Amino acid sequence: MRPIGEFDNEERASTFSGYLNYKGISCEVEEDDEGQSWTVWAHNEESLAKAIAEIHEFRQKPDASKYAELAREAQKQEKKERKIEENKASRWREETLRDRWQDRNRKPGIITMALIITSIATCFVSKMGENSEAVRAFYISELVHITAREAPVYLSSAQNPLPEVGEGQVWRLITPIFLHFGFFHILFNMFWLHDLGSLIENRRGARYFLAFILLAAI
Repeated sequence: MRPIGEFDNEERASTFSGYLNYKGISCEVEEDDEGQSWTVWAHNEESLAKAIAEIHEFRQKPDASKYAELAREAQKQEKKERKIEENKASRWREETLRDRWQDRNRKPGIITMALIITSIATCFVSKMGENSEAVRAFYISELVHITAREAPVYLSSAQNPLPEVGEGQVWRLITPIFLHFGFFHILFNMFWLHDLGSLIENRRGARYFLAFILLAAI
């Protein structure tokens, strides 16, 4: 950038800068460190000579109506351009988010969908943890004291900690992962299951993801 001229009045510096921008001479105003003067800088050296000629004319009649009028027009034009850029940026963000959501790695696979459907169905059956009898059927053992929305307290003995599993009800090792207690609990868990589960299943395969879920559940 090259300096065009210096002003001791901020309003006149802004008016002249706006006038130049309207005339197609790209420039900006910079205040000094002490706040006593304002310098108008030209962005392009090619337009410096024309800008200097304009400042000489401006200093002779700084209150001429054309300067204030064209400066206001420049401000309006700048606002329109800024709004256009903001709209473009907003559309770009929306398109980026939509593209990410529609990315093939984000599409839920069969295991992910099965987990989501089972979790939601379990949530309805257990009434989000309010139905103690239904919840008991999904716990790893029925030898548990259940109070709605509180952590279970297991009453099984050390000699036979998991009697139902020992009798062959091995699914109880997995079913606790489908229990959810409250709307936000199921909402956020399903959101992350859809997002991360789809990513893992599509990249590593359904068998890998199923094995991962089984190991994590146990």
